Amino acid sequence: MQHLGWSRRLGAITLGIAIFAFAALAWPSQAEAQSGKLTGIVTDAQTGAPIEGVQVLLQGTGYGAITSANGRYFIISIPPGTYTVSARRIGYTSTEISNLPIRIDVTRDLPISLTPAATELATTRIVAESAPLVETGVTGSTTSISAEVIQSLPVTSIAGVLSLQQGFVDPPQNTNLLSLSEEQRSTLQPIRVRGGRGGSTVSLIDGFPINNPLFGTEAIRLNALAVSQIEFVRGYMEPQYGNGLSGVINMATREGGTSVAGAVDYQTSSIAGALGSTRDELAGAHLLRGYLSGPVPGTSDRLRYAVSGQMETGANRVLEFDDEVNTFNAGQSLFFPGLPPDPLDIVPGWRAFGGRTNHQLVGKLTLLPSSTNKLNLTFIDQQRQNLGYDRRYYLVTFGDPWKIVTNLM
Repeated sequence: MQHLGWSRRLGAITLGIAIFAFAALAWPSQAEAQSGKLTGIVTDAQTGAPIEGVQVLLQGTGYGAITSANGRYFIISIPPGTYTVSARRIGYTSTEISNLPIRIDVTRDLPISLTPAATELATTRIVAESAPLVETGVTGSTTSISAEVIQSLPVTSIAGVLSLQQGFVDPPQNTNLLSLSEEQRSTLQPIRVRGGRGGSTVSLIDGFPINNPLFGTEAIRLNALAVSQIEFVRGYMEPQYGNGLSGVINMATREGGTSVAGAVDYQTSSIAGALGSTRDELAGAHLLRGYLSGPVPGTSDRLRYAVSGQMETGANRVLEFDDEVNTFNAGQSLFFPGLPPDPLDIVPGWRAFGGRTNHQLVGKLTLLPSSTNKLNLTFIDQQRQNLGYDRRYYLVTFGDPWKIVTNLM
């Protein structure tokens, strides 16, 4: 099998070593494309007049704003997710609104009403309405996939998550859609949205494009635990997504919060193989992944971290051959009686071909100088190796095909 060799190694691929001030000043639009916004007007529940000086906070995040003279507040650079919003001011009852969804590149409008309270200060708790079916200001068809949905789905990759969405096509191997050179190139399989070519879909991580400049495919595909939300856009795209003809896949990486959180899981096919599944035994699949996030001690929750990693190994492909060996050429041909059997049809049953390894480390530091400013530093390192299946080297392992067929017969 040395003829195949390992394909090119995508080692130490670093994305987003965007120095804080440079990323914030040079590309503000890309930085905002990875987060959401929250705005609204705080009014008096009795008179309807706007209230100035109300403190609006996203609990557990450190993000917040104070209303102006017209009662308007505006909170930007919010990581995608579900939050609880609190509004407080002296002389009014505090109000908490829970289960408020924030999406990538979407401005959520949340009006708040406060009830005057001269003597007793109480808290009014409200459950926010679910996200509207049609977002105002959003063009094209857009699907938002949260981290909770990603982790609950029975898939192990972002491609598996997207394959369940309408309009997404992940071309299978061994079809005319993928040439042999594409399979052996060690690049990720192209993503096709609504029948477009592989390079017609723009993939972004935290607002930065990661498409391969030569082949148009993704240079990196994040592990599922590193993503906090996926925005899948199909059809018409805004001008900020250049070169996007078929679709846009915008992935926001996980950010640390005010409390420590983490998870780890391990998946393997060895157990099913030990129970008698030949296919799982030959696959030899092992997947170990996890993440850890939280505040950096001693920084008053102003500096936060999020680290995730993944180690994956296994066979490249496991195929089942039929139990019939084509012996037409084995001495039965009228014109060429001495030919050996078909060399590509001499071994029945399940066979494993090639192998793959995928090691990935994703880290993110978030600095909050104030409740209205945020600076991110993202680091991604990926090492991927792939040994494909090529039928041209099938005989290298098995030796003389005539002796094999004789033993089988």
